[in-house]
Amino acid sequence: EQQTTIKAAVDDFYSENADLKVAKNTVGAIVNELAASDPSMKMEDLFAKAAVQTREVLGLTKKAIRSKTKKSPAFVKKPKAKVGNLKQNVTKLQKEIDDIL
Repeated sequence: EQQTTIKAAVDDFYSENADLKVAKNTVGAIVNELAASDPSMKMEDLFAKAAVQTREVLGLTKKAIRSKTKKSPAFVKKPKAKVGNLKQNVTKLQKEIDDIL
């Protein structure tokens, strides 16, 4: 039962500190060192201090979590009008009628 609690705590730690997944050995060493220096420390405090110290040792900063912004839906765009000379294929008779009008 204690191992499942620790496993869940470790999983939570790495879900909150995904950037430290690549440094599991370093995190483990720092957690062991902190636990040895203060055996009465709560697990939450232990992992919080370990995250801070690991980032200091590795020279990392915790990335800010970006909030998901709502994007407007992509609507279908209206077709653009054809630009150019529209009376290009007008017959001679049609041209005379257009000139009269």
